[in-house]
Amino acid sequence: MFYLKKILSLITNDEIDWIFRSLKTLVLTILLVTSAVYVGNSQPLEKSELSEIRFEGNKQFSSSDLKALILSKETPFWFWKFLNSFTPLGSGPVYLEPSYVEYDMAAIRSFYQTKGFFETKVSYKLDINAADNKAELTYKISEGDPAVYGDLKLMGFANEDDYIKRMVEEKIDIDLSQRYDQGRVQKGISEVILFLKNNGFLTARYDSTVVNIDSVLNKANLSVYFSPGKIFRVSELRIEKLGTSSSSVSEELIRDISNINQNDIYSVEKLSKSELRLARTGLFSSVSVEAIVNDTLNGFVPVMIQGSVASMNELSPELLMDNDQNAFNLGVRGNYIRKNFLGDARKFTITTSVSLVDVLNFNFENIFKSPSKRDSTYRAKFEFLLKIEQPFIFNRPIYGNFETYFKSQTRGKTELSNYGGKFGLEFEMPDYTFINLLNPYINLENVKASIGDVILFRDNITNEDIIFNFSQNSLVPVIGVELGASHTDDLFFPAEGYNISFSSEGAYSSTTSRVGGSYVDYLRRIGQEFQAEDTRSAFFYRLLLNVGNYFNLSNDRNTIFAIKSKVGYIQTFFGGDELIPPNRTFFAGGSNSVRGWQARQLTPQDQIKYAGILVNNELRGGTFLFEGSVELRRKFLSSFGFVVFGDFGNVFNSYTDFAMNKLAAAAGFGIRYYSPIAPFRIDFGTKFYDPADKKFIFEKQFFDNIQIHFGIGEAF
Repeated sequence: MFYLKKILSLITNDEIDWIFRSLKTLVLTILLVTSAVYVGNSQPLEKSELSEIRFEGNKQFSSSDLKALILSKETPFWFWKFLNSFTPLGSGPVYLEPSYVEYDMAAIRSFYQTKGFFETKVSYKLDINAADNKAELTYKISEGDPAVYGDLKLMGFANEDDYIKRMVEEKIDIDLSQRYDQGRVQKGISEVILFLKNNGFLTARYDSTVVNIDSVLNKANLSVYFSPGKIFRVSELRIEKLGTSSSSVSEELIRDISNINQNDIYSVEKLSKSELRLARTGLFSSVSVEAIVNDTLNGFVPVMIQGSVASMNELSPELLMDNDQNAFNLGVRGNYIRKNFLGDARKFTITTSVSLVDVLNFNFENIFKSPSKRDSTYRAKFEFLLKIEQPFIFNRPIYGNFETYFKSQTRGKTELSNYGGKFGLEFEMPDYTFINLLNPYINLENVKASIGDVILFRDNITNEDIIFNFSQNSLVPVIGVELGASHTDDLFFPAEGYNISFSSEGAYSSTTSRVGGSYVDYLRRIGQEFQAEDTRSAFFYRLLLNVGNYFNLSNDRNTIFAIKSKVGYIQTFFGGDELIPPNRTFFAGGSNSVRGWQARQLTPQDQIKYAGILVNNELRGGTFLFEGSVELRRKFLSSFGFVVFGDFGNVFNSYTDFAMNKLAAAAGFGIRYYSPIAPFRIDFGTKFYDPADKKFIFEKQFFDNIQIHFGIGEAF
């Protein structure tokens, strides 16, 4: 007895708790095994397939959310088990694991506590069917009443000034009338730490959160402890260059681009933007900007820039894949890049590309036909571009670029070409601002559009086809600005937040129109006055607003509901709509638009006349765009996902033409692969409602309405 007391005196309380938890788990396992043996007529419990997991009493959270928390899993559908029996595909049967039950109940209780349900109780019920050796597991949940936020105390800032205290309090934005949510508190803590590190507090850290439950008032009183440390400034900027071309880039240039100066208050955001700015120059194959924490002294910290300088000349052929014009395009591109062109980190680029547009709907027989015999699926484009970029102009972190270009597109019998120059600026905006994209620009271009020979009718007198062709040449100076607000939690798979983009342009168009073909001679022969060529002017503005919202629907942040709205409007102050260059009008349909239609297939039904003639409107879009999309996205296996979507929209020649029964509607589903580079997607869309014939999908052949789209990146 003396030795037993001696041994017990050496055991700590934590060790005693561990012994009792282990004994509890052991007893539970023995009871489960004994129960299964009795109910299952001596069948081993571990051989009982777990056919179903149910939850009872869970009013606040769905069963799917709770299933994602626990270790126990349901056995797969019979087809997947059958497939797995003779192939590496599918999944094998899943059996009941008694040892998982205790963990599952603890995980459920812990989850409810993080959501403010501190009195939640969890029990279980197990049913064994001896006939087919299947088990059903039910977790019974008594949620209790949730606690709301009580007092909030932020500890560690007694010696800081009022500005720091006020900003820290604003970062933890908690409504005292809301239910306690540990995730919201943790998000606020992360924002406080980021704020401190952006305002000199290099060593700032979060210590702990003490939650005191007031059971009488059912409130969670919080005390959050921080150690902000002291404010640091930059002592010096150290530069380490590597690579065979390191001598081509001076340290002074690197200092200017980084915009980090001695005695600057330390800011992790500023270091991150400096690193991005240096990487964007293309001078480095790899670059990093980091504070040397081990060398801090008396409130000062040195900053190190390490970069491997790449070759100053780069020549590269590329396989081109993009989603320009709402279509999947495939082609080849060649680039020549001269880095540090004439100093100051300027980048000079020459790019040439040739590609087929909307290859999924492309009739490749068109390649071997003469232009006059090609059908409307033939769409190709050619681009030649000279571009100069400079990352730091006016001694400010402003990215400037100037480009001159020639672009040519062919769509069936229509051709569109434009050449000109564009100068733009990209202002580097702070992360905390609502508007974080600001790009003003000016553009001067010449746009030429033409429609090939179109047979209008047959002349009964001469017994010849009357042919019409048309060309339009516009000189267009433009001034515009792009604004954006991107506030999402992830670039490739946003679960929460929103994206807003808005562009505004003011433009003047001096347009010369020419009508040709036998149609001109016909009009003159019948004595009708007709001007084959005229020059007119128009002044117009163009607005385009695009909004995307994302809502997380599950605790694993893999089920997302997304909404997109898009509105565009063009208004002429003087001159007709036919004088607006076709490359600035709106189109709908395609992989990023209404996915039941091909790219740019939706155009105004009331076409604009050219010289009094209505022709096939492949050339021109409309002046009013209205479209939207809803998507339910689900990600699984970390790199794959599926989408169910609904799209609607159309293009009109005036907002007064808008009507609900003129909106095209599409529905479908898609498959996603989330590669390290970008998401790749395949969408299968159907025409749910077609405004052209005012028929729903139920009135048409289903498979005749399917449209397949391949895309890079999410649809929005």
